[in-house]
Amino acid sequence: MALTEASNSRQHSRLFHMTLSPPFSDLIRLIVHAAIDILGNERLMFGSNFPIEKLWADYGTMLSAHRAAAEQHGAKAASHIMHDTANRIYRPA
Repeated sequence: MALTEASNSRQHSRLFHMTLSPPFSDLIRLIVHAAIDILGNERLMFGSNFPIEKLWADYGTMLSAHRAAAEQHGAKAASHIMHDTANRIYRPA
């Protein structure tokens, strides 16, 4: 059974070290699209390495890049990535 097929699997990956080229938003888009293709949007949640990422972009730019990339897969995908998965995993009171 592949890791992505296991119902109880959790994965946190550092997919790459960011560079200045291509632009930050293009890199985020590529990563989000690849992650959705591999894991599906219901198994992803937004996370960051901020404040380290401020070396490449401010928080608003970083958040907007993630949100825009997720929204390219539809409102439901964006909702899973930006809210629903974290809500399901962490179960806030």
